[in-house]
Amino acid sequence: MQVRDWMTKEVVWVSGATSLREAAELMKVRKIRHLPVMDGKHLMGIVTDRDLRRAMPAQVKSLEGHDSQNELNKVCVRDIMTARVVGVSPDVSIPKAAGLMYRNKIGCLPVLDEEALVGIITESDILRAVAEKAGEMALPDASRSQERK
Repeated sequence: MQVRDWMTKEVVWVSGATSLREAAELMKVRKIRHLPVMDGKHLMGIVTDRDLRRAMPAQVKSLEGHDSQNELNKVCVRDIMTARVVGVSPDVSIPKAAGLMYRNKIGCLPVLDEEALVGIITESDILRAVAEKAGEMALPDASRSQERK
């Protein structure tokens, strides 16, 4: 079992200039919790739903008496993203990817071929792979690709 067999290949990403409000809306609509932050073809960082939840209340508190909705649109994901990202190759095994996630206490790994972002694998993908391998569930290939486009 390799990461390439379980990763989401059609990655939803944002640029560093994307506002917190836009990123939060994109995550809500797409039902995802992790957004790679890209600068052209280069992975700059990653922003999570937790990052957004932590940042938004702080921004709103600091804007008391101002038009907080407009000001929140000016805060960019590059200001709150995690820049030191742990990534993996598509050829890495699922157990090794799970170990990386566990040791680093993270919920996803960008999948990089050379330096190009080719996918993303999450905790849910890892759990699905393990459950299917153990015979506890059988998912058609289409269900994996449909869940997080």
